[in-house]
Amino acid sequence: MTQQNLLALLGLPVTDPNIISFFAQRNLVLPQSVPIMKPNSTTPLGIKNSGGLNDKEWGFSCHFKSEVLNEDFPVLKEGKKYLLYLTQIVFDGKLYQKRQRKEPDSFWNVSPPPDSSLESIENHFGKFDQSKKYPSIYFPFNKHVDIIVSLISTENRLSGYFAAVKETYELYHATEFDRKWNYEVNLILMVIKWLNDHHYLINHVQPLTNNVDSVLTFVQTALNSHLWESQLIQNEQLRKFMLSSFDSKYGLKNKFYALLRQLEHYESLEWAEQKQWVATISFNDETYAAFYTAMNQSFEQYKILKLNKQ
Repeated sequence: MTQQNLLALLGLPVTDPNIISFFAQRNLVLPQSVPIMKPNSTTPLGIKNSGGLNDKEWGFSCHFKSEVLNEDFPVLKEGKKYLLYLTQIVFDGKLYQKRQRKEPDSFWNVSPPPDSSLESIENHFGKFDQSKKYPSIYFPFNKHVDIIVSLISTENRLSGYFAAVKETYELYHATEFDRKWNYEVNLILMVIKWLNDHHYLINHVQPLTNNVDSVLTFVQTALNSHLWESQLIQNEQLRKFMLSSFDSKYGLKNKFYALLRQLEHYESLEWAEQKQWVATISFNDETYAAFYTAMNQSFEQYKILKLNKQ
């Protein structure tokens, strides 16, 4: 077994024969598939279950997840349970630092071992940008896996060394389009409509009607019932704007409620009453026109603020 063999296991489910064989050789017990977990109003995380194990002899730790934010790794069900994928292998954790290295030198046939000199690490991965406090370098192993090394510049030492399946960032989970879990469904659907209207989505279509059914169908069929960063076009300003939380998008909600001439009413309500009122906002031509304007204003405000900071 070499490092290359080990890295090739990343992205495989725990039922794969290669995974089973490797961990059996290492006398390690794989985490089992996990039962279906239903989200609730406080933790609408759906099926993001995880597991892990440590190889104390070799000093590595392996991490598993049932939901990978990569369209090439669909959720796998086994009866009433979800299967875990091997998604990360950490090479430089406390386990590694606390033991004598027992794996042979020949194991490290992809990248240097974690106890190598910084010079050796940089000769392989490239130079760290030490103008940054915690610079990182992403080194591709294959289409789906990166090896990542991070540095603490002030101490001139590694702070991280691991390999992981490439994942994007989740903007809206499937449960956020479900009225049972999210009282702001209509507002989020308006965000999707706004993105589509501006051709900010890779899979955009024209036109979408200003109603729930039209946009929700688009979300389910074109976006796989979620919105991930990878589904946006390559636009750095848009990406960072969308990564900000819904409640902090540069006054978006207040702008929207003001355009509806309802801001004063909204602010007069208690928190529970505000939630109930927001849930009653219709998605129609009038409300979307106000929301469209509010989103444009918030995005422009974001771009101006970022420009002034440069």
